[in-house]
Amino acid sequence: GLSPRVKQFLEEKNISFPVYQGLDIPAASCPGGLPHAVLIGANGKVVAKGYPPELYDLVKKEVLKAERGLPILEDVELNKYKSLAKTVVSNGNNIESKITPLRKKTDDEEAQAVCAAFDDWLGDAKDMVQAQISTNPLEAVSAITRLKTAVPSVKEFDEALATLKANKDLPKLADINKKISALEQRKAKGRKIAEADLKSLTQAVDKFTESDNEATQTVASSLKKSLSALATPTSDEK
Repeated sequence: GLSPRVKQFLEEKNISFPVYQGLDIPAASCPGGLPHAVLIGANGKVVAKGYPPELYDLVKKEVLKAERGLPILEDVELNKYKSLAKTVVSNGNNIESKITPLRKKTDDEEAQAVCAAFDDWLGDAKDMVQAQISTNPLEAVSAITRLKTAVPSVKEFDEALATLKANKDLPKLADINKKISALEQRKAKGRKIAEADLKSLTQAVDKFTESDNEATQTVASSLKKSLSALATPTSDEK
């Protein structure tokens, strides 16, 4: 139930998403005071909880995973090509083969709308991959591979992919990243992290910070920031 003041505020601001006041969820308690964020999964279980900024990276990673399967034609009204709604999805399968035949149907408005939506998605996907090459080399390898599988005609990232795959540091850094992610999950759930684990991972990352390879330096720098955030006490721990 909502108090009159809260209800009035929601009506004035035209807020339509669900708002709960005084809702009691034992698993989502907030020791340490406010602000406090709770991330609840689709199964109703608490995925993470704590001071909001500490959950941003965790949420960002989960959103990026979800984006890999986003429908490309969600804004197109489909009648003749309804079957494409389920098959033309950015999940790593070859979707270009389903679009190519429609390009020849120049007098078919729906077909051209499908092609336009695909082209918009492809442009955004290329921009994302280009950004990842310079900012997130670890994710760039899989992102380029997924894009090339979905759209085999994409060739402009071949050189970058070959360079990244030739970098022998990246698999080692990817392994370290997995371990850091596991600690992030642990911290997000309110569990303690052993100082020995942080020290060990920090020493492992430090070995790569002096590398002459730009991609290696970028990843190492990002991992050091993640480790620094892990070492910072949460509001509850303070």
